[in-house]
Amino acid sequence: MVCPEINTIVMEKQAPVKQLYIHPKETYEIESESLEAHVAICSERYYAIHQHIQDTEVRVCERIDYNSAAISRLERIFFWGIGATFVTLLGGVVATFLK
Repeated sequence: MVCPEINTIVMEKQAPVKQLYIHPKETYEIESESLEAHVAICSERYYAIHQHIQDTEVRVCERIDYNSAAISRLERIFFWGIGATFVTLLGGVVATFLK
C-alpha cells in the first residue's frame, strides 16, 4: 500500500515537466507544399526537443546529486553503527578476560 502523504511530498518537490508543442493540422499541410516552411518548422521542432532534453538533463543531474548526498549520509550511519558494535564487542571481550 502506498502512503498518500509521502507521494504528496515527493510530487511537490518534483519540477513540472514541460509539454512539447504540438503543431496544428494546418502546419502539416503547409509543410507538404513548401520545402522552406518544412525546414523552418523542423528547425523549431528540433529546438524544442533540444530544450526538452536539456531540461531533462538538469532534472536528472539534480536527482543524482540529491541521491548521492542521501547515500553518503546512509554510509556514515552504517559505518558508525558497525564501529559502535565493534567497540561494544571488544569491550565485552576485554571485560571477560579481566575478570
